[in-house]
Amino acid sequence: METSELPVSQQLRRVFQAASENYAALLKTLVSLVSDQEQLHRHQPMVVQRWTRGCMQKAFPSFRAAKAYFRDRYGITARGFDELVARVNAAEDVLVHLGYAVRANAQIAAESTALAPRAESARQLP
Repeated sequence: METSELPVSQQLRRVFQAASENYAALLKTLVSLVSDQEQLHRHQPMVVQRWTRGCMQKAFPSFRAAKAYFRDRYGITARGFDELVARVNAAEDVLVHLGYAVRANAQIAAESTALAPRAESARQLP
């Protein structure tokens, strides 16, 4: 019996069942993609640096080039280097905090932090 010969209720049941199966397959694929993406980020985090106006001006031939690069990369726009530097550093701070990136000089920073006196012990110094 063809689908068009079935009563409307049975046709609807078949359509809903097919939709549910498609939805379940879609969710399974999405979970797999998210898991793969998390594995990739966990093992290969992006390496970012702390930007300054000077290093950004050295890295890009012009403000227009820097603005285009970061607009494509993060969706960030700005009217000048100082604003762009602040916005890029803020965005990359979030990525570092979430574990999707590491700072290029994170090892140096961690070593210098370990050598610095803690706030509690600094208060006790004469």
